[in-house]
Amino acid sequence: YLTSGEATVRNFIIGHQIAEEFGQCTMVGYAPDQFGIISQFPQILQKFGMDTCLFGRGFNFDELREAEFIWKGEDGSQVLAVHMPFWYNNAQRFSKDIDKAMKMVELNRERLQITSTTPYYLMMNGVDHLEAQEDLMPILMEINKRLPEGESIIQTTMPEYMENVKASVNDLNEYIGEMRNGNEYNILAGTLSSRVYLKQWNTRCQALLEHRLEPLYSLLQMVGIQEYPKDFLAYLWKVLLQNHAHDSICGCSVDRVHEHMVDRFKRVEEAGEELLIRGMEF
Repeated sequence: YLTSGEATVRNFIIGHQIAEEFGQCTMVGYAPDQFGIISQFPQILQKFGMDTCLFGRGFNFDELREAEFIWKGEDGSQVLAVHMPFWYNNAQRFSKDIDKAMKMVELNRERLQITSTTPYYLMMNGVDHLEAQEDLMPILMEINKRLPEGESIIQTTMPEYMENVKASVNDLNEYIGEMRNGNEYNILAGTLSSRVYLKQWNTRCQALLEHRLEPLYSLLQMVGIQEYPKDFLAYLWKVLLQNHAHDSICGCSVDRVHEHMVDRFKRVEEAGEELLIRGMEF
């Protein structure tokens, strides 16, 4: 909600490019920790070739609902959505003590069987505050020895998990609209107005890129006066997008984080305004 539609699209474009440079882009719309999600998210995902979405916030009601459903955008675009009702770290660390590890597996089974419409229970191992668990595979081998016949626990990927879900579901419920369901603890609505100066600065920088520089230089190139400065503008977008992480643009981190954000906004404005002057002179 705090970044423009164009900024969201650029985030996808640049993110795809960077991921491909590392070998492959994971084609799942993964939105684990946004404080609410815009209604056009299915439409944007479809335009980028993604037909699934895995998300964490904004789908909390008085009663638990089925985790798998069809999420439709306002234009009719739809994706297979999977809600993580018990968060994106519901199995963040498996204990070396197999008895304790089994208790966590059973806890997740008890909770997920209430919301899951498939036989695949998603246990998210890890969290954004921890390194990857190095001893995971030996622990999973021991857990498998204790599971009932016909059951297993495996380490897999989000695309593989989604393919299994696709093959298992039918007659799913549909949902249309934004993901803003839940109490303050779930969607953290107060962050919409925290550190307002960051929101204002971001809007100014987005307007500078979207409504001034890019249209101006597009017109200059179209009439043959000046070549479009694509490298400069790509750099400025990357700097601006670094301020769009949820704990950053939401203004809910420590002071030092937001001091760095101010520096980035200043860099975008400094270089962007110089480009604007040059373009107008042309």
